[in-house]
Amino acid sequence: MIFTKISGGNAALLLVFEEASCPPPEKLLSFLQPSQLERSLCFKRPQRRSQYLWSRLMLAAAVRVAADQYGCSRAVIVEKPPQAPVLRLGSGEVFTSVSHSGERVHCLLSAQPCAVDVERYAPERPLARYAEAAFSAETAAALKKEADLPHAFFKAWGAYECAVKLGRPREFSWVRHEPVITGFRIESKFENGWSMVAALSPEVSQVREIRLTAVALQDFYARGTPLF
Repeated sequence: MIFTKISGGNAALLLVFEEASCPPPEKLLSFLQPSQLERSLCFKRPQRRSQYLWSRLMLAAAVRVAADQYGCSRAVIVEKPPQAPVLRLGSGEVFTSVSHSGERVHCLLSAQPCAVDVERYAPERPLARYAEAAFSAETAAALKKEADLPHAFFKAWGAYECAVKLGRPREFSWVRHEPVITGFRIESKFENGWSMVAALSPEVSQVREIRLTAVALQDFYARGTPLF
């Protein structure tokens, strides 16, 4: 009962999808809100539109699972552009954060404000120059001194993106080889050519990661096959 733990404030749920290069089947779009479908038309690049649609299908699936686990009939996604949506479950709320890059879409859910950023790990880029352009002179200088600049840069960049999403870009800093956002705990992971950084409330001690596939989502919407 992951949503029971989320509502208790000590757990978060990370949904990971790796097939966003292809758009969702038309039959799945009927499960989205009209306003979401309308907004998707604003994205001119096919992949960006695909990322958006899959992210909303992931969140819509989470709402259904949450409603079932809570036993409540009122469970909806409340869009708050340009901020991330909120899941409203009865009288309670679950915060979300969405990030996408290439074929990847990550959705983070927590009872407390949270943020996630996923990036393709590309150590061959001119990261020292990027650091100078993206960060303060102090932070850029500290990053360039790191023994593993690519690892440090993507960690810092992901954390800074999270700080922006939380509305706290000035509370980001780089301290003792690690990114810091005042009032939040930072988690990071590098795997299979990807970098992922999440900002969570200090109260959150557990993050459950669930990988979703296009087939699993289609089965869920068609037959109610359990996702998590």
